[in-house]
Amino acid sequence: PLQLTKAELGELLPGAKMLRIIANGNTHNWTNDPDGTFIVSSDNRATNNRPATGRGKWHVADDGRYCILIEWRASSEEWCRFVLKTADGSYYTVKALNSGTEKVYKVEIKK
Repeated sequence: PLQLTKAELGELLPGAKMLRIIANGNTHNWTNDPDGTFIVSSDNRATNNRPATGRGKWHVADDGRYCILIEWRASSEEWCRFVLKTADGSYYTVKALNSGTEKVYKVEIKK
């Protein structure tokens, strides 16, 4: 996979529709608004089956990581990850590069 640069993320992410399935099976989706904000929805299928929403902020860090902050009703979530693109056009995120044991997260990114 190829690591996307800060410039490439600057082209790809504004206005992009994002979708991820987290470790417990819940599906989260949002659209990166050009102003750096978004509203995220979770189906909560793995927990209580009651959909939830949260407000979020996103940006691309100087080192090329995609960073988000989500304010859920009862908690907050914050992370930064490098974005990788495979030859088949799939996207993945990782917290660190060049780590043989680093967990890889699949994310759908659509313009």
